[in-house]
Amino acid sequence: MIAEAYAELFEQMPIGVVVYRLESRWDPATFRIVAFNPAAEQMTTLKAKDVIGRLLVQVAPAVISTPFPHQLIECLKENRPRDLGEVRSTLGDTVYLIRVFPLSGDRVGIVFQDGTERKRSEEALRESEELKSCTIESSYDCIKVLDLDANLLSMSEGGQRLLGIS
Repeated sequence: MIAEAYAELFEQMPIGVVVYRLESRWDPATFRIVAFNPAAEQMTTLKAKDVIGRLLVQVAPAVISTPFPHQLIECLKENRPRDLGEVRSTLGDTVYLIRVFPLSGDRVGIVFQDGTERKRSEEALRESEELKSCTIESSYDCIKVLDLDANLLSMSEGGQRLLGIS
C-alpha cells in the first residue's frame, strides 16, 4: 500500500525527480541515472526510457566540467541535503532550481523546477529598476519619491540643485 502510494507520488509529482547511483566511490563521472519521473521528462525533454541505466556524462557530456557532479558527491559525503539554487542546464538555456539529498546505497536524489521564467522576470525587474534610477538621477528636473504619508524618501540630484540642497 505505501509502496504504491510512493510510486504514484513519484509519477504524479509536478516537480522533476531524478535519482543517480554512484558506481565508483567519489568518481563524479560514474553517476548512473536510476530513476527519472514524468515531470523530469517534461522539463528536460529527455525520455526516461532513453536515460535510465545510462551514465550522467553519457546523457549530458558537458556536465562533467560543471560543479554539479561534484556537488552530488559532497551531498553524499556530508550525508545531508543541499540547496544548489539556480543551475543552468548544459543542454540549453533553461535555469533549474535544484535541491539534492542523499539516499542509501550511494544514491543521491535531486528535485528540480524550471526557474527560467522566474530568472527572466528578476532580470527584467532589475533592468527596470536600473533604468528608473538612471532616469531620476540624470534628470535636471525635481523628482521626488514620497511614501504614502507624504514623507520624502528621495529626491533627484536635479531637484536638489534647483532647491539649493546639494
